[in-house]
Amino acid sequence: MKWFDKEYLETIFIRNIQIFKLLERQLSDAFIDNLPPTPMEKTGYAGIAKVCLGEFWAGNHTEFPDASKCFQNSVLSLVPCAVLIGLIATTLTMLIKSIKDSHSEENDISPMSFIHLPVQLITMLCIGFCMLRAKSCGMIKPKFYMIVKKSPELDSSFLNRIVLWWFNPLLLLGYRKDLEINDLFELNEGSTSSHLARKWQQLWLPVFENYLAKKQLIESSLNNPVDPPKSKFRISIQNKSLSSRMKDIFRSRSGQHNFEEASKKHRSEPPSIVWLLFVMFKYEFLTATGAKVFSDVLQFTGPFLLSELLRFISTSNVTIWKGVGLAVALFVCSQLRSLFLNHYFYLMFRTSLKVQSTLTAAIYRKVHTLKLSNSARKNKTVGEIINLMAIDIERFQMITPQIQQLWSCPFQIALALFYLFYVLGPSAIGGIAVMILFVPLNIYGSVIVKRWQVKQVELKDERAKMCSEVLNGIKIIKLYAWEPPMERTIENIRHNELKFLQKFGFARAVVDTFNTASPFLVAILTFTLFTLSSENNILTPQVAFVSLTLLNQLRSPMTMVALLIQQMVQAIVANKRLKEFLIADEIDPKSVERLPAEEKGNAIEIENYIYTWDKMDTTATKSVDINLIVPVGEIIAIVGRVGSGKSSLLYSLLGELDKLNGRVTLKGKIAYVIEACALTEDITMLPNGDSTEIGEKGINLSGGQKARVSLARAVYQNCDIYLLDDPLSAVDSHVGKHIYDKVIGPNGLLRNKTRIFVTHNLTYLKTMNVIAVIKGQIL
Repeated sequence: MKWFDKEYLETIFIRNIQIFKLLERQLSDAFIDNLPPTPMEKTGYAGIAKVCLGEFWAGNHTEFPDASKCFQNSVLSLVPCAVLIGLIATTLTMLIKSIKDSHSEENDISPMSFIHLPVQLITMLCIGFCMLRAKSCGMIKPKFYMIVKKSPELDSSFLNRIVLWWFNPLLLLGYRKDLEINDLFELNEGSTSSHLARKWQQLWLPVFENYLAKKQLIESSLNNPVDPPKSKFRISIQNKSLSSRMKDIFRSRSGQHNFEEASKKHRSEPPSIVWLLFVMFKYEFLTATGAKVFSDVLQFTGPFLLSELLRFISTSNVTIWKGVGLAVALFVCSQLRSLFLNHYFYLMFRTSLKVQSTLTAAIYRKVHTLKLSNSARKNKTVGEIINLMAIDIERFQMITPQIQQLWSCPFQIALALFYLFYVLGPSAIGGIAVMILFVPLNIYGSVIVKRWQVKQVELKDERAKMCSEVLNGIKIIKLYAWEPPMERTIENIRHNELKFLQKFGFARAVVDTFNTASPFLVAILTFTLFTLSSENNILTPQVAFVSLTLLNQLRSPMTMVALLIQQMVQAIVANKRLKEFLIADEIDPKSVERLPAEEKGNAIEIENYIYTWDKMDTTATKSVDINLIVPVGEIIAIVGRVGSGKSSLLYSLLGELDKLNGRVTLKGKIAYVIEACALTEDITMLPNGDSTEIGEKGINLSGGQKARVSLARAVYQNCDIYLLDDPLSAVDSHVGKHIYDKVIGPNGLLRNKTRIFVTHNLTYLKTMNVIAVIKGQIL
């Protein structure tokens, strides 16, 4: 059975082949050694081999059947070149001889033959440069970066985008089954919130910083209009707030001008949100404008073609093809107008979503990156900020698709009235007069609507603020049985809000009624004047149908005017509220000098530092001069009476208070732990461990659990400086001692970090490197 084994037969076969190859090599070498030397070997074979540093001609080609490298680089390369060089003389002789002969026009070479090649080369270079530029901008991505389920709009053609054919697969899928989130296309890069927020910041920051610089310049000029001599007056006001000093200076200069009027007169204009949004989406707006222009022009080609078609019907002895051509032209114009109009709304609705995402991201950055100053936070509640994102931004989103109607409605009305004057003659002046009479009514209605809209929004903010305060203090309200008075207060605010809503709705209904009825009034007056003005004016079908078509087309812009006025009023109010919030005072990043951790020196240096919670508030008390030096890795205790300014000192180190004088230098990263925070040692007691979901403001955690979770988050950040605002006040004494020994103290996890420790417990002071006592008072 061994002879029939497949592996055994393959082994025998391979061994036989190896034996035959060995015999062949030995016979070939013996034969070559007995051959006489060739003439080439006798004359120059050895010299060429030395020049090539290798064998010139291989005698045995069994294993590698090819010419040697030396032969290829010498004979095969140099011989053809020598032949071509030898032909140069013959070619030059023929060219010189051809110059002497008379040339033929058939053999002339066109100058375009010399132009098209450079043009093609330059075109290819431009295409390559554009592709590289598009790739660097992210418009063209490598295949391994492309998302798996990308939007087919990115690869669709121009006609495909016009008719929205790329959207059909999703419609068919939705027809077959309920759509899920995984069935949708990935969001385009240009529509993501991160891209829009980054683009907004690039436009907003320069103009906002310019506005702040102008504002500070005006304030400084108001504060110091002249250089007064050194006197007691200057010393007497150095402890006053900034607004108080400004008032004193203005009163000292002129008693007849108060400070408020002067500051309002010299006030710097804030940056325009509307203009920045236009700059940000200018290409979308301009493209939509072109589509709207074509749509409006094609809209009024219909009455002209209808007039020609009616004239064709009423005329005899006319070829049928003219009527067919007019009907086809009327159909094509209608379809083209529909395409342009729908593409316009597609562009503007998509832009409105981008506007919503942009403004939401701007408000989110303003709130959640701790940029607002204390004076701005005091004037803005959570309810007002929620209304900004839920209501005011929505009004921007609603007005964006209709913003082109600001010029389109007057353009359509002007075209319709001009064509009516062309069809009806001077009789159309009556209709034009009626149209003009409605303009003051719309303006007056818009003013009334805006006034009531502002009051209604103010009451809505007040109601949201009241509801937020009630929900936050629901425990106290329940304990003191204050539910009925709180309910009555909210109901009274809502009742007043509904009053303004009713007035707003009534004014809007009146304006809408007049705008809706205006085309009918114009038609009645126009036809009456047309028939009564002259006996020759006959209301033929051509005149009647064309005029009714134009009057019917007037109805849409006139109705849109009323809606546009309402939305414009709401957008103006929303724009004012958003602008006030976005230009609110921010924390000055230069108030605290931050150095990298690698720099040599102390961790914290405070020199003649004076700060206040609100520099524009005359009642805000400032701190005294503070001088403090904290070396790297030490723990400092801050002690003092209640309200003496211990927490304010920590806030000032974070740069969240207004600096009036002095210098603060911090080295490295900072982790701030607000009061009642400590290490998380009972994380295992939570239902799902560290994956447990907690409610708003940790509603399902106890005070001790909040403290431990908060300090654990701070420790995990591995910062260089830790500001601890009485973190052990919410835990028991034995738990606090354990946390101090294991985390905060000299032998804890933070032993190599710089710690500023505010506490009322004097038992921890014995392990401190420095103890700072604050005796002042800071509100």
